[in-house]
Amino acid sequence: MMSFIKKDLLVIKANLKTFLIILVFYIIMGLTMEDGFDMTFLLPFISVMLFISTFSYDEFNNWNAYSVTLPDGRRNAVRGKYLASFLILLITSIIALISSMGIGVYKETFRLEETLISLFSAITAMVFVLSIMYPIIFKIGIEKGRILVMGIIFGWTFLIATLGKLIGPSFLADVGTFIDNWYYIVLPFFICITIGISYLISIHIYLKKEF
Repeated sequence: MMSFIKKDLLVIKANLKTFLIILVFYIIMGLTMEDGFDMTFLLPFISVMLFISTFSYDEFNNWNAYSVTLPDGRRNAVRGKYLASFLILLITSIIALISSMGIGVYKETFRLEETLISLFSAITAMVFVLSIMYPIIFKIGIEKGRILVMGIIFGWTFLIATLGKLIGPSFLADVGTFIDNWYYIVLPFFICITIGISYLISIHIYLKKEF
């Protein structure tokens, strides 16, 4: 399985220069803009977008047809994708936290709890997106998968907004307060459940897929 992870990390490494340029650019913006800039969401989001490119690389080079011939290749291909992407997400989240702390200290606006809540929320959102994308991409491929995922995300956003209007702002405020108070329990629990369900679906799809 390590070879699958290393393969994806090497693909990401090829785009590392782009990531570093974006990082420096937004650090400068964070230091110079009066209202600052939220690094805690941006960097995890960029890392996810970079990692999704590994699926395009796999399809272009017919990697999937080769990987299934390896010992336990189908399961390791899925495990490798999940582990490598979450490793990249973890690393970029740490970089985002350090960058936000540095900018906040420099501008005397740093608030640890607010930064952690923002970062954990961003990680949860990115894990949710990945957990939706992976089964879809494994099923129909990266090109069609991107379109379908965007439709699902927009549909989900519309559904949440509609429910928010029907339920009322007071209920949403109570939910927000609950998450703010218990985010260190609620968000990890949500992440674990989401990843677990997504992984089981992806394994089921990939074991039956023909290449």
